[in-house]
Amino acid sequence: MRKNSNALWALLGGFLAISYAMFFGAGFESRSPTGLYPSITSSAIIKDVYDGDTITVTFYKEVKIRMLDCWASELRSSDPEEKQKAIEAREFLKNVLKNGDKVLIKIPTTDRLQDSLTFGRALGYVWKDLDGDGNLDNISDYMVKNGHATKNKEKR
Repeated sequence: MRKNSNALWALLGGFLAISYAMFFGAGFESRSPTGLYPSITSSAIIKDVYDGDTITVTFYKEVKIRMLDCWASELRSSDPEEKQKAIEAREFLKNVLKNGDKVLIKIPTTDRLQDSLTFGRALGYVWKDLDGDGNLDNISDYMVKNGHATKNKEKR
């Protein structure tokens, strides 16, 4: 419970800081026809890659991000084959998202803040320009495309 509490406070601090920053360029996008559920979008700096679907970034506060639509094998698995896949996914992601890289983070929100958190991490999408063309690439899609994750948990 303590981890979720810390993540909640970190996310709340980020929400407040980003809300203030929206007047200076951070984007908000409506998720409902009435515009009640904004998504938070902000640039961030990569601090660490934990595994194939979880990273730590810094934007106003350090926050762990569990990438949405990206299910990689688990490092803590007791199955040696799954653990090896998890190590390969983590190493692949570390080559894509290096410490200090600038990325764009989008955290979808609802009317329940706790829906944006899981196991002490914020749930979100991560984008980075991977090929220098100026277009941002969805990292979850990139992990799936390269065989290191799936879009759905059960199809891992």
